[in-house]
Amino acid sequence: MRSHSTKDRAFRIIREEILSNRLKPGQSLNERSLSQRLKVSKTPIREAIQLLHKEGLIELIPQKGAFVSQITLNDIREIMQIRQGLEPLAASVAASSHNTEELSVLENEFATFPEGSPKDYKTIHEAGRRLHRFIIHSTRNQRLIGLLESLNDQMDRIRSMFYFDLSQDYIDQAFEEHKGIINAVKEGDSVRAEEIMKAHIRNYWERLNELVITRVY
Repeated sequence: MRSHSTKDRAFRIIREEILSNRLKPGQSLNERSLSQRLKVSKTPIREAIQLLHKEGLIELIPQKGAFVSQITLNDIREIMQIRQGLEPLAASVAASSHNTEELSVLENEFATFPEGSPKDYKTIHEAGRRLHRFIIHSTRNQRLIGLLESLNDQMDRIRSMFYFDLSQDYIDQAFEEHKGIINAVKEGDSVRAEEIMKAHIRNYWERLNELVITRVY
């Protein structure tokens, strides 16, 4: 039991550090230093690395070791293409199958932000992530939930990489789009919920594409 608990703890910590970009893409992962820092033996570290390799978060290179997997422009493009196809569908379904109490909690959370004032991206991101998870889980489609939750983990890495590059105008725009999604779902308007979600993801992808190209060139 103890071996499993230490492995799970190591897995959770390393995974979170990768998703939050504290462990950078391409960074080498040394078993000894991780073992010392997390105060566990090398065995659970090695097991955690194998699990994260299966998730695609760690790359194992023969004779060199373990490295945090890179995120390329093509990776981002593929993730956003899938989101563009599936999350509008999820929003459409959520409009007719959501939990009204949970939606009210989200609506009240967004209502606490002062109208017309600049929004803090970290706060907006956390509220937006809760909204997206609510939309996804409202579908009650386990295959869709599993796929989109996995993509959202990858999106956390991407968001962390470009955290400080998003303009205030974009942050405010994303906030209004989130409010629009909430209103459409609340009113049971499947068509409008789908359209707003589609525009929301398209706008983020366009901004993200500009940022990636700027960094590369």
